[in-house]
Amino acid sequence: MKFSERFGFKHVNKTIQIDTMSDELRISLWNIVYQLYLKQEQQYRSEKDYLSIHPDEITTLMWVNLWKKEIDKKEPFGYSQFQRSYKQIFFNLEWYEVYDLVEFIVKIDKTRRGVEFKKVINSILEREFSAYRMVNDSLVRNIEEHEIESIEKVINTYKYSGVKIHIQKALEHISDKNNPDFRNSIKESISSVESICAIICGKEKATLGEALKIIDKDKKIELHPSLIEGYKKIYGYTSNGDGIRHALLEEDSLKYEDALYMLVSCSAFVNYLISKLEK
Repeated sequence: MKFSERFGFKHVNKTIQIDTMSDELRISLWNIVYQLYLKQEQQYRSEKDYLSIHPDEITTLMWVNLWKKEIDKKEPFGYSQFQRSYKQIFFNLEWYEVYDLVEFIVKIDKTRRGVEFKKVINSILEREFSAYRMVNDSLVRNIEEHEIESIEKVINTYKYSGVKIHIQKALEHISDKNNPDFRNSIKESISSVESICAIICGKEKATLGEALKIIDKDKKIELHPSLIEGYKKIYGYTSNGDGIRHALLEEDSLKYEDALYMLVSCSAFVNYLISKLEK
């Protein structure tokens, strides 16, 4: 994680893109739109594969129905001026208008090409850490503002540095565009809970399971028994230093959603425990 992110100068919501769109994300989305809908050879591919709707029809619908432009000002499909005009419009769209375009294409293109488009779109959104995913024909938010605030609250704490470092590492693992590590992101999220529980029970080397037992027994803070039992079970997902051991969370089966859920839920629980501790 960069210096600016470690020390709170660059907020998490600049990494998890809710109401912004990085250049990398916009360019990646442009590239797939260009490849599947704006290149001349796509016209021939459509004819060869007997797809029910040609890319020229889709780009015309974009021009007229989505962007509300005069049909007589649309350049002929596939030519360089045609591509330049669409590129100029695309790169001047607001971030949410780019998502409007993505949804528009998915809803009108039900061919094999449209299925391919949707699949690549979700891959791009995950890779670039967008807060949205394509579900059926619509983009839905994958993380809420208050969940980002919960993560940031832990990262911006200065009192419990060990807890902060674990959440930082969890975020770093999940948001690495080139080599995301969901397995170790989950491990670090759980370790953040383990760290604050060790502080609460007064035993620096205590595992999460041990710390929760002490907290439950000594009643240093009031926690509902169901919460304690729930996190004892979650601890079963982690072993010693080797990361995830539970059969349901073998490395090959781990997804972005698994790591994000653990990052958000563990951040929220850490904040909850800190508030209890400091009362």
